[in-house]
Amino acid sequence: CTPLNGFCLSILAAHASQTSNVAAGHTSSFQLFKLALTVLSSTEWSTQKITFGSATPTPLTEAEKSACGAHFYDSEGNLNFFWRLGPFIAEIGQEAKRCLHILDTQSDPYEAVFGQQSSSPCLLWDVTIRTPILGPGSLCPALARRSLPTDFAPTPSDAPQALAIAARMSEVLRRGLGDRCIQCAPRLVFGAPEAESEGVSVLVGCRLDAPMLERTLDRGPSAEAPEAQEFKALWGPEKSELRRFRDGSVLECVVWAKPPAGREAESRMQPSVVTQIVNHLLRRHFKNLGPRCDLVTGPSGFTSNLGEKDRRLWLAFEEFRKHLTHLNSLPLQVKDVHPVDPAFSYMAPSYRTAPLSEDGVSRDIHNVVAEFESSGRWPDDPSAGRKVAAAMLLKIKEELQNDLGLESDVAEGILDVKFPEFVFRVQIFHGKDLRDVAHRVTSFQLAASHRDPPTQEDVDRLRALWWRPRIRGVLHAEVLQRPAMAGAVRLCQRWFGTQLLSGYEEFVEHLVTYLFLHPDPFEAPTSPQVALARLLWLLDSHDWQHEPLLLDLDGKLSANERLQIRSSFERQQGEGLFWVASRFDPHVRLLRCPPMTVGLWLQRRARHCLSLTHQRLLGIGLAPNALGPLTGWESLFTLDSSIFDLILRLDLPKASEGVTKADLAKASAAHNALEDFVQKLTTQLSPICLVFRDLDARAVALKWRPAAFLPQHQHVLMGAVPHTMLRGQDGGVPICVPNVLALTSLVASLGEGLVSEIRVVGSLSGKTL
Repeated sequence: CTPLNGFCLSILAAHASQTSNVAAGHTSSFQLFKLALTVLSSTEWSTQKITFGSATPTPLTEAEKSACGAHFYDSEGNLNFFWRLGPFIAEIGQEAKRCLHILDTQSDPYEAVFGQQSSSPCLLWDVTIRTPILGPGSLCPALARRSLPTDFAPTPSDAPQALAIAARMSEVLRRGLGDRCIQCAPRLVFGAPEAESEGVSVLVGCRLDAPMLERTLDRGPSAEAPEAQEFKALWGPEKSELRRFRDGSVLECVVWAKPPAGREAESRMQPSVVTQIVNHLLRRHFKNLGPRCDLVTGPSGFTSNLGEKDRRLWLAFEEFRKHLTHLNSLPLQVKDVHPVDPAFSYMAPSYRTAPLSEDGVSRDIHNVVAEFESSGRWPDDPSAGRKVAAAMLLKIKEELQNDLGLESDVAEGILDVKFPEFVFRVQIFHGKDLRDVAHRVTSFQLAASHRDPPTQEDVDRLRALWWRPRIRGVLHAEVLQRPAMAGAVRLCQRWFGTQLLSGYEEFVEHLVTYLFLHPDPFEAPTSPQVALARLLWLLDSHDWQHEPLLLDLDGKLSANERLQIRSSFERQQGEGLFWVASRFDPHVRLLRCPPMTVGLWLQRRARHCLSLTHQRLLGIGLAPNALGPLTGWESLFTLDSSIFDLILRLDLPKASEGVTKADLAKASAAHNALEDFVQKLTTQLSPICLVFRDLDARAVALKWRPAAFLPQHQHVLMGAVPHTMLRGQDGGVPICVPNVLALTSLVASLGEGLVSEIRVVGSLSGKTL
């Protein structure tokens, strides 16, 4: 909270009414509220002051600037109503501006303006510093000599300890982070998390600029400049140093240790640049308080959003694309080569290893699609088109080998081209093959429930050869403009994976992209940890049962197309809980979303995890000696197994465990065996259960379909699912129900050699098979 109390707001509302020539008794409370917000948002509080009854703000004198950070005086200019708001007025002004925008643009703005969740620090701040409890008297005027200097933040001489710390800490961090910091704002937290403690804590949060976070050299002023002394005072002689640059300039500089590339999480031994800066500033300017502050940087801390390996992949892909588009021995020209895999948009949490080649080099494999130019010579028959595509792949293999010396392997429908570090798996796409399927699936004018729906095989081919490449190209362009989006997708996919929802990576990508492209009622996220909190908030707060989620990926959705998507959503209500539509998939036939069975559970889980994130930021439930940027997040990634019926634990080697060629081959084979096992479970048991997995955690879960366990007629005995026959009522026709014991044995036999444990969830004995 902030010291903006009801008295200050009532005086502000009276001032807004008087200066707007509006009688308070003849206007609505809503309009009066907007007038007060306008005063807060339009005033430049750092250089201007407001006098009650005066419509025009006046400039501050130098004495006033050094005395306080916010000035709102009575009509005589004696009493400053906002004397406590100096450290908080910048965030209050930003919040007022945000609320005005929401009130003007949304039809139902109540929750976005007044809801506690929308103002939670975990939804706003990339890095948070929380002080320990300051004591009951920290909000009382300081009658004794102040304990903090005022060299960086102007505060009244009798400012309470909490306000003085808030002002100084936020200003020191703002100056130290420099252009890395978009906004720095303090808050006060009442109700201490520590047991038997009373008082208030200061919470200082910063919104950061993602492209600037990894810079390891901060340049200051010239050694002869007047600002050099202030720079040295900020960083101290132990950190500030003189450096000469190629242009001959000699500048005061600060150098930070560069963290290793490719790491998945920040560590105490190898902190990020931001963590180094904040820790140094706290130790230097708050010697007694700084070491006891809790620095919170999210579950994984600050890591590189755009990985170096992904950069090399894109450079290799551009070279490969150039080779294919310049082939001259093909009867048709390669129009373009499209990336498919998440690594092309820097979103892959891990990489697939290609089968070990004869040269013994371990390479990652990535799917791409080669699109040929339009031609009437392409056959109309799909089967003939596939034979032509196979012939094209053979011809490409021959020319790449003869002209460029690139080795490749060809199989049915694919060509694996080997680069030094990567393997590009090429598939061929020609618009003539899937034109009719695409029209029936993606046309805005046609209902999704067409009388002649395409087969599942055709939909899968359209998804693999047309939809995924288009989506990947758009995401790559967006990530280059918003680097934090890549790290956000990886972190959110990690959370989904711990909930055994691997396999819905594209669904996560769409949700995170929505948070960045349509961030209202917030600003766009600037860090993965904020994006994860926003994702949990979106899953919990969006009215999925009555409102579709429209993702305008390229800004080309027209009003009529939005109406068509809305109509399609209303026709399909009840088929699933989550409905995320885009111009490339207006009827949500290509995007795989979590089923209705787990939808409500996922919403409850998201609500719980969002509460855990908020509590971690405030230190609730955290031991006083368990401070650190990455501590206290374990419960966020804990699996709630109550929704599942069977959980299988797998015993497989990880790819990272292998160091020799044999180890790598063994790990790759084990991973393929696991995918085959999951596919077998899905194929054979899909009529009676849903299959969930997290391959990184080596876990698979089954959820029985409730409708499948209703009594059925004898014809189900003809299927692959084992059933038990029961005597019908009063000697009638026998009925059948699935045999759970036989099903469990079937699962165990399918996973022989892979499954180390089968646990029946919810059994009275917690039985493990």
